Amino acid sequence: MVCTHIFLGRGRLAQSLAPYLKKSLKANFVWVPDARRYLNLIDKTPQPYDTPTRRHRSAHRGASTPTGLVFWLALSDSALDGAVKALREVYPMATIVHFSGSRSLDNVFCMHPPFPLLVNRRGASVGVQPDWASMPLTFEVETRNLVQREPLKSIFSKFFRGPKVYIRAKDKALYHALCVSVSSLPLALYESVSQMGDSIRVPKKHWQALIETSAQNWLHLGQAALNGPMVRKDKKTLSKHVRVLGQNKFLRSVYKLSLSEVSKWR
Repeated sequence: MVCTHIFLGRGRLAQSLAPYLKKSLKANFVWVPDARRYLNLIDKTPQPYDTPTRRHRSAHRGASTPTGLVFWLALSDSALDGAVKALREVYPMATIVHFSGSRSLDNVFCMHPPFPLLVNRRGASVGVQPDWASMPLTFEVETRNLVQREPLKSIFSKFFRGPKVYIRAKDKALYHALCVSVSSLPLALYESVSQMGDSIRVPKKHWQALIETSAQNWLHLGQAALNGPMVRKDKKTLSKHVRVLGQNKFLRSVYKLSLSEVSKWR
């Protein structure tokens, strides 16, 4: 069966994932950045592409089989409902994939990559780029059957070989909150540390080894990675730390909350 893949979206995820899928799926993949225009067009007339090129028509010819059409929706959470509705009206048997970490949609497959994707003001990708072939992915238990049959089965076995976790749809909000907690909350901490470090002439780069090593130690050792005065319960040093951090209310609060939390560890 020839399967056509249509990728809708132009944001950070699209800029990273669409080129990877295009390279992997080759001629059977079409990237349509202007999702709104595409959806408006199919709503008026069931044509698969907004540009009637020979390549597009040829690619879609093999998608007449109900399962031969896959839509990848790299869209905002607010745009998902309208997009799915529009696609279902024209292509009721197509497979639809979305990437939201917090939304759950009936009979729509979700794959969420727990990875921060960054772009600069000009829209170019910056920072660490994902290795999609080995990327950990989070799926929903309720749509597990979709990844166990074609056309998704062969795609995920060939092009997404990383570890996979299945969670319940009702746990998506908590899962997404944890993703944000892991990826964003530490940034506020690091930024505060960096600013205070600047005040005593300690540059941001100086904290790199401490940040990276602490994260790696926790991944391998869990609570046993705790070290320094907190694990020694050096009350005199800890009290001094709370005092000198007083000029930064955020850091002082986080430090005190951390003391309270680690005191419960066994």
